[in-house]
Amino acid sequence: MGSAEGALRSTAFTLECISRILAAAAHHTEAARLLGACDAFPNPARSIRYPCLQRLLDLSAGTSRDALGDEEFDAAVGEGATLSLEAAADYCRRLRVAHNTTRVGWDALTPTEARVAELVAEGLSNPQVAAELLMGTETVKTHLSRSLRQGRRVQPQ
Repeated sequence: MGSAEGALRSTAFTLECISRILAAAAHHTEAARLLGACDAFPNPARSIRYPCLQRLLDLSAGTSRDALGDEEFDAAVGEGATLSLEAAADYCRRLRVAHNTTRVGWDALTPTEARVAELVAEGLSNPQVAAELLMGTETVKTHLSRSLRQGRRVQPQ
Protein backbone atom coordinates (compact mmCIF):
# COMPACT_ATOMS: atom_id res chain seq x y z
CA MET A 1 0.00 0.00 0.00
CA GLY A 2 1.39 3.38 -0.98
CA SER A 3 1.59 6.25 1.45
CA ALA A 4 -1.21 8.15 -0.33
CA GLU A 5 -3.54 5.15 -0.14
CA GLY A 6 -2.58 4.61 3.50
CA ALA A 7 -3.35 8.24 4.28
CA LEU A 8 -6.80 7.91 2.67
CA ARG A 9 -7.55 4.76 4.66
CA SER A 10 -6.43 6.49 7.85
CA THR A 11 -8.65 9.45 7.01
CA ALA A 12 -11.63 7.13 6.43
CA PHE A 13 -11.00 5.35 9.73
CA THR A 14 -10.69 8.66 11.59
CA LEU A 15 -13.92 9.95 10.05
CA GLU A 16 -15.68 6.73 11.09
CA CYS A 17 -14.46 7.32 14.65
CA ILE A 18 -15.66 10.92 14.57
CA SER A 19 -19.00 9.70 13.23
CA ARG A 20 -19.33 7.40 16.26
CA ILE A 21 -18.45 10.27 18.61
CA LEU A 22 -21.03 12.52 16.96
CA ALA A 23 -23.69 9.82 17.26
CA ALA A 24 -22.86 9.38 20.95
CA ALA A 25 -23.22 13.14 21.40
CA ALA A 26 -26.65 13.04 19.68
CA HIS A 27 -25.46 14.87 16.55
CA HIS A 28 -27.04 12.25 14.36
CA THR A 29 -27.34 14.12 11.06
CA GLU A 30 -23.65 15.00 11.08
CA ALA A 31 -22.74 11.46 12.13
CA ALA A 32 -24.78 9.99 9.26
CA ARG A 33 -23.18 12.34 6.73
CA LEU A 34 -19.69 11.27 7.77
CA LEU A 35 -20.75 7.65 7.71
CA GLY A 36 -22.03 8.14 4.15
CA ALA A 37 -18.72 9.65 3.06
CA CYS A 38 -16.81 6.73 4.54
CA ASP A 39 -19.14 4.12 3.05
CA ALA A 40 -18.72 5.69 -0.41
CA PHE A 41 -14.92 5.40 -0.18
CA PRO A 42 -13.80 2.23 -1.98
CA ASN A 43 -11.85 0.48 0.74
CA PRO A 44 -10.97 -3.21 0.37
CA ALA A 45 -9.77 -3.22 3.98
CA ARG A 46 -13.39 -2.71 5.07
CA SER A 47 -14.03 -6.40 4.40
CA ILE A 48 -11.44 -7.29 7.04
CA ARG A 49 -12.42 -4.71 9.67
CA TYR A 50 -12.08 -5.99 13.21
CA PRO A 51 -15.46 -7.34 14.35
CA CYS A 52 -15.42 -5.16 17.48
CA LEU A 53 -14.96 -2.02 15.35
CA GLN A 54 -17.72 -3.09 12.98
CA ARG A 55 -20.08 -3.64 15.93
CA LEU A 56 -19.31 -0.13 17.26
CA LEU A 57 -19.95 1.39 13.85
CA ASP A 58 -23.18 -0.59 13.42
CA LEU A 59 -24.34 0.42 16.89
CA SER A 60 -23.74 4.13 16.33
CA ALA A 61 -25.36 3.98 12.88
CA GLY A 62 -28.36 2.23 14.43
CA THR A 63 -28.58 4.87 17.14
CA SER A 64 -28.57 7.64 14.56
CA ARG A 65 -31.10 5.82 12.37
CA ASP A 66 -33.41 5.40 15.37
CA ALA A 67 -33.05 9.06 16.32
CA LEU A 68 -33.56 10.45 12.81
CA GLY A 69 -35.90 7.89 11.30
CA ASP A 70 -35.13 5.90 8.17
CA GLU A 71 -35.88 8.64 5.64
CA GLU A 72 -33.85 11.40 7.30
CA PHE A 73 -30.98 9.02 8.12
CA ASP A 74 -30.81 7.74 4.53
CA ALA A 75 -30.92 11.32 3.21
CA ALA A 76 -28.01 12.35 5.45
CA VAL A 77 -25.98 9.27 4.45
CA GLY A 78 -26.72 10.08 0.81
CA GLU A 79 -25.53 13.66 1.27
CA GLY A 80 -22.32 12.37 2.83
CA ALA A 81 -21.82 9.88 0.01
CA THR A 82 -21.46 12.78 -2.42
CA LEU A 83 -18.36 14.00 -0.55
CA SER A 84 -14.81 12.92 -1.22
CA LEU A 85 -12.86 11.97 1.89
CA GLU A 86 -11.05 15.29 1.70
CA ALA A 87 -14.34 17.17 1.52
CA ALA A 88 -15.71 15.09 4.41
CA ALA A 89 -12.64 15.97 6.48
CA ASP A 90 -13.19 19.64 5.67
CA TYR A 91 -16.86 19.28 6.65
CA CYS A 92 -15.77 17.71 9.92
CA ARG A 93 -13.34 20.55 10.65
CA ARG A 94 -16.13 23.08 10.07
CA LEU A 95 -18.59 21.42 12.44
CA ARG A 96 -19.41 23.59 15.37
CA VAL A 97 -20.78 21.17 17.91
CA ALA A 98 -22.07 22.89 21.01
CA HIS A 99 -20.12 21.97 24.10
CA ASN A 100 -21.96 20.82 27.17
CA THR A 101 -21.94 23.69 29.64
CA THR A 102 -24.11 22.01 32.27
CA ARG A 103 -22.40 22.27 35.64
CA VAL A 104 -24.31 19.68 37.70
CA GLY A 105 -26.31 16.53 37.19
CA TRP A 106 -26.05 13.61 34.80
CA ASP A 107 -25.75 15.89 31.78
CA ALA A 108 -22.48 17.30 33.13
CA LEU A 109 -20.81 13.88 33.16
CA THR A 110 -18.88 12.39 30.30
CA PRO A 111 -20.32 9.14 28.91
CA THR A 112 -17.59 7.18 30.70
CA GLU A 113 -18.22 8.91 34.02
CA ALA A 114 -21.92 8.23 33.69
CA ARG A 115 -21.29 4.57 32.84
CA VAL A 116 -18.97 4.15 35.84
CA ALA A 117 -21.61 5.71 38.09
CA GLU A 118 -24.32 3.45 36.64
CA LEU A 119 -22.27 0.30 37.19
CA VAL A 120 -21.47 1.27 40.79
CA ALA A 121 -25.15 2.06 41.36
CA GLU A 122 -25.92 -1.45 40.09
CA GLY A 123 -23.73 -2.82 42.88
CA LEU A 124 -20.45 -3.52 41.11
CA SER A 125 -17.26 -2.94 43.08
CA ASN A 126 -14.54 -0.64 41.76
CA PRO A 127 -12.42 -3.62 40.59
CA GLN A 128 -15.46 -5.10 38.82
CA VAL A 129 -16.20 -1.77 37.12
CA ALA A 130 -12.53 -1.51 36.11
CA ALA A 131 -12.63 -4.98 34.57
CA GLU A 132 -15.94 -4.28 32.79
CA LEU A 133 -14.73 -1.00 31.27
CA LEU A 134 -11.10 -2.01 30.73
CA MET A 135 -9.60 0.65 32.99
CA GLY A 136 -7.65 0.76 36.23
CA THR A 137 -9.32 0.97 39.62
CA GLU A 138 -7.71 4.37 40.20
CA THR A 139 -9.38 5.61 37.01
CA VAL A 140 -12.72 4.34 38.33
CA LYS A 141 -12.11 6.27 41.56
CA THR A 142 -11.30 9.41 39.56
CA HIS A 143 -14.55 9.11 37.59
CA LEU A 144 -16.53 8.53 40.78
CA SER A 145 -14.91 11.53 42.45
CA ARG A 146 -15.95 13.75 39.56
CA SER A 147 -19.45 12.30 39.73
CA LEU A 148 -19.60 13.28 43.39
CA ARG A 149 -18.40 16.79 42.62
CA GLN A 150 -21.23 17.03 40.09
CA GLY A 151 -23.75 16.27 42.81
CA ARG A 152 -24.13 12.54 42.23
CA ARG A 153 -24.86 10.20 45.14
CA VAL A 154 -22.38 7.57 44.05
CA GLN A 155 -19.85 6.54 46.70
CA PRO A 156 -16.38 5.22 45.78
CA GLN A 157 -15.60 1.87 47.38
